[in-house]
Amino acid sequence: ALEGDQLHATPEIAEWMPPDADVRRLMEQVAALAGSPLALSAPQRQEQVRQKVLDAARAYFTPEVRQRYARRLWRMAAFFEATGRPPQADMARAEARRLFHGVEEPYSRFAETLFTKVVVLAAAGAQAQSATGAPTAGEPPAPATSERRSPGGLILP
Repeated sequence: ALEGDQLHATPEIAEWMPPDADVRRLMEQVAALAGSPLALSAPQRQEQVRQKVLDAARAYFTPEVRQRYARRLWRMAAFFEATGRPPQADMARAEARRLFHGVEEPYSRFAETLFTKVVVLAAAGAQAQSATGAPTAGEPPAPATSERRSPGGLILP
C-alpha cells in the first residue's frame, strides 16, 4: 500500500520543510541524545531519535496546521492528476483526508517524514562536511560509510 511518506519523494513536496524554530528545537534534542552519557545500543538510540521526530511532528501538527497541510495536499493532488501522476494524486488525497479529519492512529507518515527528512538532511550535511575534510572543531572526522548518520553520529533508519 502507498503511504503518505512517499509524497516527500516527489520533487514538489521534497522541498517542504517545517519552520526553522521547530527544526532547531528538534536538532538540539537529537544532538542532546547523541551526547547523552547513557550507554545505549545503536537501535536504542535510533528509537530515541525516532521518538523525538514523532514528538516534534505531533507538537507541530496542531488542528490548524493539519487543516492547512490538508488543503495544500488537496491542491497537490489536483496538480499530480494534471501532470499524469495518479498514484501520487491518490496518496495526496488520502493524506489530505487523514490530516483534515484529525486521524491520530496510526499517526500520519507524511507528518512524521516532514521532520525525519530534517534529521536525514542534517546527517547528509555532516557527512559532506567530513568528506570535504572540514570537521567541526574538536570532532574527529566521521568514518566514510554508506550509513546515514545524524550530526551526533547516530545511525539513521
